[in-house]
Amino acid sequence: MIYFGIFLYLGFLAFYYDYAHAKRGRSFNYVMAFLLLVGLSGFRYKVGGDTYNYMHLHDFMPSLSDLFDNDLGIEKLQPLWLLLSATAKSIGNDFFILQLMHAFIVNGVIFLHIRNITTVRFSIIFCYYFTLYPYFNFEILRESLAISCFLLSIKQYNNSQWIRYYLLATVAFLFHFSAIFLFGLPLIKNVKAKPYLIILLFTVSALINPYLMTLLASGGLTESFFSAAGEYTEYNYTIFGLASLLLMYIIYPTALYKLSVATSINSKYHGLAKKAIIVGAVTPLFFIFFRFLNYFSLIFVILFAESIQNLDRIKRIRLIRPIIVIVAFIAFMVFNTARFFSDTSELAESSRWYQRWVPYHSIFDPVSDPVRERMIENSRR
Repeated sequence: MIYFGIFLYLGFLAFYYDYAHAKRGRSFNYVMAFLLLVGLSGFRYKVGGDTYNYMHLHDFMPSLSDLFDNDLGIEKLQPLWLLLSATAKSIGNDFFILQLMHAFIVNGVIFLHIRNITTVRFSIIFCYYFTLYPYFNFEILRESLAISCFLLSIKQYNNSQWIRYYLLATVAFLFHFSAIFLFGLPLIKNVKAKPYLIILLFTVSALINPYLMTLLASGGLTESFFSAAGEYTEYNYTIFGLASLLLMYIIYPTALYKLSVATSINSKYHGLAKKAIIVGAVTPLFFIFFRFLNYFSLIFVILFAESIQNLDRIKRIRLIRPIIVIVAFIAFMVFNTARFFSDTSELAESSRWYQRWVPYHSIFDPVSDPVRERMIENSRR
């Protein structure tokens, strides 16, 4: 299977360059890994749930020459996505052109960002591949472009260069509505993620949630942003659900942050990691807030990979370092991939969420998977 072959290749590169500290072919293999992931995404055929929706919509999208003359009911889409789609449509009608452009932009920004900030670039790409790559490239196509803009703005955020930061935040917003929270992120830059604050925010958010959901559900939402937000009003939390949010969005990122502080001398992401924990604490208030955490997801992948590499700096654990690495890696995989194995039998009998991507088919082998077809069709009802 192509997914597993790439997994082995990227895993080998991580070991060979980041742990064995080989030098030969380092730049070449980094470029090859980039091209491989761009090609995997760009030449896919009906791989990804949201990909189906965009493929269907692509038939009705205008080209550049018709961009301002259409009346297709696509006002819900953000302007820069419309521009990107129209550009692709002007090159050719095939949807893979848009896929290829999208994959090149998103993965290009991620690869450049990682190259510029770390010495364990291959380990990060390896972790990115099996955690975020399918989600960014096959599902949240518009939002991943906004996340790419956020990655470009991190330096400006850390250096308080607010004009440049807000320009990039605006570009992100013009790709996806969820980027609206980036405009408020500087307002909490100096807020300390104290345990009592996190607990207070989480508790108050959980208590207010039922009243907020009732208000939103009865508000007759009509504007595009609020209509999109209204889709999340069906989420009502149980005790188990709240415990899951606490574990996923507070305990787990806090543990990664603490591990990074203990092992890494690179602290440029620690501030944003703490902001992610604050955002996670208000997730019970409104389920759409979990989308905001997508913007921080690569940061935690970076912190994890750097922490594992730097574990030997903690002298008292050197003897048990292999055990800690194995346990940490398993925990990292579980927390980041468990959702891929969730049951989706209500959409297709005996199906799992990962079947939106498995098996893989390319435009050179344009096969429609029947299970995936049923999953997508039933999800639209």
